[in-house]
Amino acid sequence: MKNLVIGASGQIGQALMTSLKNFEAIGTYCDHEAGTQLDITDPKAVHKLLLDVRPEVIFVPAAFTNVDACEVDGRAFEINVNGIKNIVDSIHSIKDYHHKQPLVVCFSSDYVFDGKAGPYDEHNIVNPINTYGKQKVLAEHMLATTYSNFIIIRTTGVFGPDIRNKNFVIRLVQNLKAGKTAQIPEDEIGTPTYSPNLSEALLGVIENVGLFYRSRSTHIINISGSGVCSRYEFAQEICKVFGCDSNLLRPVRSRAIHRLANRPLLAGLKTEKISGIINKNMLHYSEALEKYRNKLGL
Repeated sequence: MKNLVIGASGQIGQALMTSLKNFEAIGTYCDHEAGTQLDITDPKAVHKLLLDVRPEVIFVPAAFTNVDACEVDGRAFEINVNGIKNIVDSIHSIKDYHHKQPLVVCFSSDYVFDGKAGPYDEHNIVNPINTYGKQKVLAEHMLATTYSNFIIIRTTGVFGPDIRNKNFVIRLVQNLKAGKTAQIPEDEIGTPTYSPNLSEALLGVIENVGLFYRSRSTHIINISGSGVCSRYEFAQEICKVFGCDSNLLRPVRSRAIHRLANRPLLAGLKTEKISGIINKNMLHYSEALEKYRNKLGL
């Protein structure tokens, strides 16, 4: 199948491009890197790209993921919601797709929940408490009500090989190695996710998509790590694996860190559904951190 990854420079996009290296795959980038340039907020550009490429699977990891900036920056809505709409509208307007529409794989988050009763499964009722989560709910709803051949992947706490070094793990390691202290929330619970493990599991879904569609009760699949921990516990494990000084960690309550956006506290995702589809469990964060360290050669 011909695959299109819209947003190939992010953590998930990079992992997908690596997993798809033996398949026909095109990655798009918003403003840099070698590859196909695409501004997902430009309907004409999206239409032209889909018309030229005519992919059979469209992965859309492209997103405005700065949770605090989402509260004040209008670009977030244009990317997180209207970007998905532009893709769906373009598919509907291309005649070649009228009888066989491509599979659209959209990425969402555990931030669609309020964080009162996690980890969450695919059937739990959404109730976002910040703008980013609300935008993800809007994108999910828009896709579900205007398109039929789609899968929504909810994930959380993604870390892994990253050309921009933007993920929580590598930034924490760099700061601790420099002797800086770090305030880490001890009351934010989640399920950290290793990006290569996410992309491999997702390809397992695509390979078994016929079986998935015959047995589905929802178009939504959680793909995250299998281990549940607080942000602080995760940071402690990072120190253990990467040889950092855990005495530099400062456990604090989430509300003590003055941020624009509220965070769901008891969050994270259950992974029984994805484990059943790919017939194996997702990685625990401790094992994933070991793999990441080895990948970095540290």
